[in-house]
Amino acid sequence: MGDGTAPSSVVTIDTIVIKLTCACYGPRDGESAAVSEVSVTYERVRAWAVAAMLSMVLGVAGTAGAAVERPAGVLTASGWTTVATATPSTVSRGGRVSLVVDVTSATARTAIVDVRIFDGSTRRIRKYWGPVAFAAGQKRSFTTSWTVPSAEPLRVHSVRVLLYSKGFAKLLHRNSSAETFTVQAASTSDRFTLRPAGSSLPSDGWCADHVRPAREVRAGNRAFNATRGSNPTLGGPVFGRVTGNFVGTTDEIIQWAACKWGFDEDAVRAEAAIESWWRATELNDWTTDASRCAPNHGPGADGRPGECPKSYNLYGTAYFFFKDAFPSTARSTAYALDYALAVHRNCFEGNETWLNTVEHGKTYAKGDYWGCVGRWNAGRWWNSTAVNYVNRVKGYLGQRIWTTPSFLDHG
Repeated sequence: MGDGTAPSSVVTIDTIVIKLTCACYGPRDGESAAVSEVSVTYERVRAWAVAAMLSMVLGVAGTAGAAVERPAGVLTASGWTTVATATPSTVSRGGRVSLVVDVTSATARTAIVDVRIFDGSTRRIRKYWGPVAFAAGQKRSFTTSWTVPSAEPLRVHSVRVLLYSKGFAKLLHRNSSAETFTVQAASTSDRFTLRPAGSSLPSDGWCADHVRPAREVRAGNRAFNATRGSNPTLGGPVFGRVTGNFVGTTDEIIQWAACKWGFDEDAVRAEAAIESWWRATELNDWTTDASRCAPNHGPGADGRPGECPKSYNLYGTAYFFFKDAFPSTARSTAYALDYALAVHRNCFEGNETWLNTVEHGKTYAKGDYWGCVGRWNAGRWWNSTAVNYVNRVKGYLGQRIWTTPSFLDHG
């Protein structure tokens, strides 16, 4: 074997020319396909070494002349450093994923920051900013979010960050694996139930991420359902949490509010059915007392001479008693439910001791959910009006009225 004759385990290769076309970033990305040609010369190289070299070539040819990207995370190339963070890392269909994208420039310059979410090779959303000015060494952060469609493929999604010159004339930097997150099926058993008095309550965002997709059954609610609350922030540990910061279908908003305030979602569905049959424009509790009219609904304005509605919206909020809920409670389904269930929670936590100073059928105490349901309608603690209201809500709850044809046929 020392005579210069190649043994059977050795092959002689003069030159290997490999031409690769990478279609990973096609016209959908605003990038052209890349063709890389790599020539490698070997003499008397063992076959296994050739295989290893080919593997290496295949791994780098697609990024010839560019920085090597990790599976997901930080990339530094062309004087730019980019990374994205997705929260949560696993999101259910119908949930929302939030993105924070950090971009740092080594020198003073401007760029358009272009962020995209991909399902494999299919682009799901795109958001861009700029041109944005960067000082040398400056890091800037950009935020956006995406509500996952109810039929979204269940797989890993990638976040891509691209930087362009003005007018998208030139691609300056590309991080095609800035972050990944996984879309999973929504759990049908993950329903929202009653949290005892004194419990820690979840945030707006947590509840938004855990709402299960539900179809719209009240087409007339669409504009109200698409409007977030805009009232000034209310005071106190309970009412200070009221935001109305959610959009969705009517049932999705009910879920969100029930989650946020720690109440059973079906009980909330039933009470909303009693109050309005789930109609965001429902007018109720008619009176001839003009001082109690809901805003913009004075006596005679709604077709009843000399009368006006005291309450207005999907949860029957009475203007005279809850003036600080308006005008958002009349414009936004999410705010209407958010505010109404804050009133319920305030009662449930034992903060309404004044109920023992007026007509009451029992002694007011915290932790009585049904007592607080009755209080919402009657303004009293377990008086006859409250008892009748509670029985009606429980009746709808037992029937699951929101699933019946008589309810669904009124869309």
